[in-house]
Amino acid sequence: MLSKDNIRKELLEYRKTLNEDIKNKSAKKVIDSITNDSNFKSSNYVGLYMPIAGEIDLTSLIEMYPEKIYAFPKMVNKKIVYYKYNEKTDFELSNFNVPEIKAGENITDKLDYILVPAIALNKEGYRVGFGKGYFDMFFKEHTKCIRVGITYEFSIKEFIPESHDIKMNYYFIG
Repeated sequence: MLSKDNIRKELLEYRKTLNEDIKNKSAKKVIDSITNDSNFKSSNYVGLYMPIAGEIDLTSLIEMYPEKIYAFPKMVNKKIVYYKYNEKTDFELSNFNVPEIKAGENITDKLDYILVPAIALNKEGYRVGFGKGYFDMFFKEHTKCIRVGITYEFSIKEFIPESHDIKMNYYFIG
């Protein structure tokens, strides 16, 4: 069984080889799963992410479901905060080279459904991220929202979660 570090390294390298067709098919498959999810259908405030490093792009949900209120994460004092998105929202690259909302209304506590990118997931719903533990810390404090992991089919890997890891409620694969 590979360590989380080895899984992270292996899959990030593999993602670099993915062509646009594979990425688009994966996004369509995940978006189809999300649109059929009763928790998504009943949610009002949805946490999204700007895709980096080959992550599955779900931003088309904004146009598909304009009645929902969307938010994107931003690091503030080493914590994740979600800011409300609108068509005038500006993004800038963070210190981690991640597109983040420049400013806006903090709606972190209103989120009821959060889509969480994962480099890998195990069958139990524990995720491998970039290794800083920011989402785990976030979900320790924000327990009421539905946590939905998002990854590729080839990224379901067996690994032993660490004591600080927070399990996703469930996940969708593309």
